Amino acid sequence: MSITVKKPGKSLISASALARIHTCAHFWHLQCFGDATLVTEPDAGAQLRMDAGISHEDEVIAKLKVVQPEYPEDKPWEGIEPTLELMRKGVPLIYQGVLKNGRAFGLPDLLEKTKGKSKLGSFSYRPVDIKSHAKVTSKDKLQLAAYSFMLQEALGFMPLDGAIILKDQSRVMLTLTLRSAKSNLHLRKLYLLKKRRSQPCRYGVLSVAFARGVTTVNWIAKTRSW
Repeated sequence: MSITVKKPGKSLISASALARIHTCAHFWHLQCFGDATLVTEPDAGAQLRMDAGISHEDEVIAKLKVVQPEYPEDKPWEGIEPTLELMRKGVPLIYQGVLKNGRAFGLPDLLEKTKGKSKLGSFSYRPVDIKSHAKVTSKDKLQLAAYSFMLQEALGFMPLDGAIILKDQSRVMLTLTLRSAKSNLHLRKLYLLKKRRSQPCRYGVLSVAFARGVTTVNWIAKTRSW
């Protein structure tokens, strides 16, 4: 998914974009202020990797009993309420559910029902993502932390556990620390000074904006100057 979802009247930012911003602030700068006409299509290698990821996800899902909420592909925000309905019913595995908290917006591969109390009742949910690589990366953990933040609206709290299903279809359980799920995804108002637009990475603590004047996310990053 691209960094923003153009919902009428506002822009939403995806969980994968939040995770990518952590590793490359220049990516954010280009998304906000770059010339959209200069964006190129993925090269053959990138397209092969994307196709392989989709194929791997299809293989994993084919072996699971999942329920998918219904919503138009070009209007994913219309899937928020259908996803909540499935969660309220306690569906064990929800595929491509739609979550939102503020301007943060995402479609975790799976929402998995777990034990424990929440706003939904005597059960809760954790995010699970399907990846086509061999090991869990820091970006994977940050993406799960983003989904955890988004689940707060439905559950009443941020679940601090999640899972990644890897290339060999093994499952890795992860503990999402308060730092990753809360501090790294601490939302607040932010303005982006014009003079900073040409120097997007010259900060020890990097403030990353959603879009011009919208609610934002703070990431802790090493000081670097490009």
